[in-house]
Amino acid sequence: MADAAGQTGAPAAPSTATVQVRLVTKTETPISSTPIVIPANVTRYSLSQILNHLLENPQPTPYSFLINSVYLPSSLDEYITANGISREEVLEIEYVRSVLPPQWEGQWTQEDWVSGVNILDEAVVTAGYDGVVRLWDWSGNIAAKSKAMHGPLRALKCVKWINGVFVTGGMDGSVRQWSRSESGVSLMIEGKGHEGSVDSIDCRDEKFISAGADGTLRVWSMDSSEAEARQTQRKKRKADSAHVVKVSRIPSKTTNLSHAWQYLPLRKDYP
Repeated sequence: MADAAGQTGAPAAPSTATVQVRLVTKTETPISSTPIVIPANVTRYSLSQILNHLLENPQPTPYSFLINSVYLPSSLDEYITANGISREEVLEIEYVRSVLPPQWEGQWTQEDWVSGVNILDEAVVTAGYDGVVRLWDWSGNIAAKSKAMHGPLRALKCVKWINGVFVTGGMDGSVRQWSRSESGVSLMIEGKGHEGSVDSIDCRDEKFISAGADGTLRVWSMDSSEAEARQTQRKKRKADSAHVVKVSRIPSKTTNLSHAWQYLPLRKDYP
């Protein structure tokens, strides 16, 4: 004889666990702060579908989700279990628009290690360990190049576009200002001051600052009138011979710019 009906029938499907969440954002269109109930087993994709429905987006938009500033790696249920969170509390989830990873489009090759790169809308400039600066177009062709110097310390360490020209820092402690024209790349001015390699350069207005392996920051002026004023001031006072900077001028028909400098020693608290 058959058992009771409850024992002979098919087993009932287990109920899906749910959790209350509050979806918040700092960068996207906000929704109501009222908590909503969702299945605990939702993943990023299904949670993104729910959010698109709540936002009534005309086209689906991919979103990513953060809990306590950590991206949701898998399902919400796995996160709750792994972090010992009570299913009775309201879980606050931040949403941001998903960003697709960059896509590789190609590569450009030069003869030696690339030590620095900087870009403008119309061109790319690179510095190399072979002491050569190169201008590239966006098709990957070298439009112009020029060699800074020869010898064991010829390597360039960094490069930066500054007010229509570009400046390089060298292994020999020099900074060099270059110009570009239809005929190629020309060295305009060379400034010496660092006692080690120049590893980084940045700029603001008519000044640029170089950071060196000698533990100093050096500020250079591209304003010739300011440079002359600084040189006059230095002549009126005794200069520490250990801090004398030699500025070499490269003859040029297009410019008579000169550099003024001051040095900013970095604090060293280590032995």
